[in-house]
Amino acid sequence: MPDPTLLGDPLVDPPDTLAPAVPADEGSPALTAAPVEPAPADPPPAPGLAARARRVLRTTTGRVAAALAGVVAVLLAVLLLRPTQVIVPLADGPLAPMAAEATSDALSFNVVSPPACTWSGVQLVGKRYDQASASWVSVAAGAPANPEVVVALEQVTTCSGQIALTWSVQNNSDAAVEFPLRSDNIRISDTLGNEYVIADDASEPRAVRVEPGGQERGTAVVRRAVSQSATSLVVRLRDKPFGEASFVVSLQP
Repeated sequence: MPDPTLLGDPLVDPPDTLAPAVPADEGSPALTAAPVEPAPADPPPAPGLAARARRVLRTTTGRVAAALAGVVAVLLAVLLLRPTQVIVPLADGPLAPMAAEATSDALSFNVVSPPACTWSGVQLVGKRYDQASASWVSVAAGAPANPEVVVALEQVTTCSGQIALTWSVQNNSDAAVEFPLRSDNIRISDTLGNEYVIADDASEPRAVRVEPGGQERGTAVVRRAVSQSATSLVVRLRDKPFGEASFVVSLQP
């Protein structure tokens, strides 16, 4: 009968047995380990914007492109910063004075347009008699001495193919003065050298006589149309009422 102590426990695995070493054949090559390749290195970082700009500017093409970009930037700045121009529409014509006209219903206004052939500039010349020099001397506006005689060219019209000059005379002296509205006392010319002679029989009155402290008016007439090319008239007094004097009338609108 077998010895129970010699029987193995069926629940316990049998011990491992060592396999016999197999001798290597002398003719077969020996096994060696394969070489391990190193991991690839990380790529270098991309150059920055400044570095790339410096690299581009080293080339002729890059410098030309940079110059053109600068010019474009300057032009854009000028266009953006220039002041805005406001265009104001022009009126069709000059504003005409308005006159009020009272009616039973309401106050209405009518436009009063002076004729284009009328000048109403009102030019004054004032003089006083100087006893020392026995002559008439001009008195400027605001001077301490008041003028004794004042002649005013109030209006000039060139309508209807003739010229009419309206005058007024103020006499502040102690003696009467006379202002002849005749060709021998008034001379008229334009910038082109044309002469315009006073028609003595057409003036009204032919001579303006003013008593001390008084004022009178008169109109001298030239029966000739003014030249269309003339830009102004020069009116000269030759003698009366106080010697020589000049007036300039613009014919431009």
